[in-house]
Amino acid sequence: KSLIRGLEKISGLSHFPMYRVFEDFCTVCSCSLHNAFMKVPVMARSYYKEQYDKRENEYLEVIKRYDKNVFGTYFPQMLADLTRLLLESPKDYLGTIFMELNLGKHFNGQFFTPSHICEFMAEITIDDGFEKAISEKGYCSVAEPACGSGAMVLGIVQCLKNRGYKQLGGKLYIEATDIDPLCVSMAFIQLSLLGLSVKVIHGNSLTQEVFETWDSPNLQMANMTGYFNKKSINKSKMI
Repeated sequence: KSLIRGLEKISGLSHFPMYRVFEDFCTVCSCSLHNAFMKVPVMARSYYKEQYDKRENEYLEVIKRYDKNVFGTYFPQMLADLTRLLLESPKDYLGTIFMELNLGKHFNGQFFTPSHICEFMAEITIDDGFEKAISEKGYCSVAEPACGSGAMVLGIVQCLKNRGYKQLGGKLYIEATDIDPLCVSMAFIQLSLLGLSVKVIHGNSLTQEVFETWDSPNLQMANMTGYFNKKSINKSKMI
């Protein structure tokens, strides 16, 4: 509810429609998280530099629309609230807000799968193959070809948490794809805040087109150290 109140407050003070505020919140949060290591010298000189510059420009373009006090007061607090909620219980909060505020009519009539359904699907899908992958190569690969706001992956995280697994950033390599850029932002934010190693792909899973990729901060560091590249990622064994 605190996130919805924040969006309503920003909308009222800035005179922007709710869907615009929600989209802008997702843009600035995803850009900020993506560029978390931008000022680390070794990362700033890496192959991420071009992406860092692009995300920084996208961020600056959005914040120009808002009063500095409004932006500085509400956007960081909302991100902090979302982080706290995810750490307490990894559920699809952004997708839920999207549905509660009836924003689907502005974004192609989208509907997001409820968290309890995603958790149920994870419970009946993840078997001893997960533990086998962990014992053999140290991590398990996960592919989600139509990720939406990341609800299915969040269901997997909750399932593994229920089974006693911790620190999943090194135990899961995740590729999550969606054709909608807003969904890409929502999924990237929530999965990054949980410290997961995820590549969120703006693309078309049916045609295999890739328009843009977003590597979470954890995956950026893993790529720089070669954590996942030391062993091949076999997509045929993705769950």
